[in-house]
Amino acid sequence: MIELKAKNNGIISTYSGQKIHGLFFKLLKEANKELADTIHNNTLSKAFTISTFLNEKIGTPIEFRKGKKYYFRVTFLSDEVYEIFLTKLYKNRLLRKSIKVGDIYFLINRIFFNESENEWANTFNIENIIAKDNFKSVIKLKFITPTLFKIGDKYLKEPDVEKIFNGLLKKFNLYNEIKIDDSIKNKFLDIKIKNKNIKPKKVYLTKFFIEGFIGEVEFEIPKEIVKIVNILLEFSFYSGIGYKTTMGFGQVKILKEG
Repeated sequence: MIELKAKNNGIISTYSGQKIHGLFFKLLKEANKELADTIHNNTLSKAFTISTFLNEKIGTPIEFRKGKKYYFRVTFLSDEVYEIFLTKLYKNRLLRKSIKVGDIYFLINRIFFNESENEWANTFNIENIIAKDNFKSVIKLKFITPTLFKIGDKYLKEPDVEKIFNGLLKKFNLYNEIKIDDSIKNKFLDIKIKNKNIKPKKVYLTKFFIEGFIGEVEFEIPKEIVKIVNILLEFSFYSGIGYKTTMGFGQVKILKEG
């Protein structure tokens, strides 16, 4: 989680996730061009996600004010990418070197790592999650930014159990030392959407628009796969869900009871 301080006034009129995606690759390329090119050219999966500017409205122009603090989030599914990018951030911060998003210049003010510092900062610890004994059979997930799924040349703009959990399983097995047997996919079909309160959300990128859904979805999980599904939903906070998670789409969070 990164806290920025604006050095000038300005407006970003298009989807900020696309702008921050560009910033991410610019910084990574400055730090390690070979790694940046490898990640950029990997069309199957990328070992990071980014957010939009958090706490700012999605889908409308954002007005930035000099001296005000702004926030965005980067999650890493690869230690190598994490270490190189974080080192670059700290160098810029120590040297008070500006970074640019759109036409606005920022200084890196703070970097958060723990939930105690900021609700969007944390670390995925699979051992701690596995050791839990209170796995929930009903979980409500909040889709913060537009979420959608690409199927060939078409786009699915509604929550789909199979797409959500198959995608999470694929990413989990790709980036974790502990693997989950692919045969569990057949049992994902038994997960029910108990309740949903969603709405369509359209955002404009530089040359086109993308529409997905935002809102809350409550899943009812069969007892025999409750542990695995809890693990995958915990992982979703870091991996995102669906299409273009590296541009801020599919940012999700488990809603706590009460």
